[in-house]
Parts: sequence; structure tokens; C-alpha cells
Amino acid sequence: MFTEFIGGFLFIIGFLTRPIAIPVTINMVVATLSMMPHGFIMGFADFPFSILVSSIIILLAGPMDYSLDAILFRPT
Repeated sequence: MFTEFIGGFLFIIGFLTRPIAIPVTINMVVATLSMMPHGFIMGFADFPFSILVSSIIILLAGPMDYSLDAILFRPT
């Protein structure tokens, strides 16, 4: 629960996006796999899967221009 809440908040403000994307990705892999026996759509595994894909994209792409990471850790 704390990974989803704190990780989501840090994603929104754009602070520590790559380090927090790793636990969110692990959490969503577990959530997707635990919902998979009930079916992908009817077992509601599609929502954690979409967050999983989003966190992998954020992990690979990193923070963009409009984030606290870009403002605080910008090379000068």
C-alpha cells in the first residue's frame, strides 16, 4: 500500500522517478500475476498491467523536463 501511495505521489510531482519506479514495477508485477488466474479483463488484471507498463516506461525514459528531478538535478 505504501509503495502505491508514496510511489504514485512521487510520480505525480516528478521526484525520484527512476528509484521509485523499481518498487512500483515489482508491486504491479505481483498484482498482475495475482489477478491473472481470474482472467485478464474480468479478473481486473488490466489495471495493474497498465500501471506496470507505465512504470516500466518511466523507468526507461526517466524524468522529463517538467519534473522536480529535472529542476533539482539539472547539470549546470
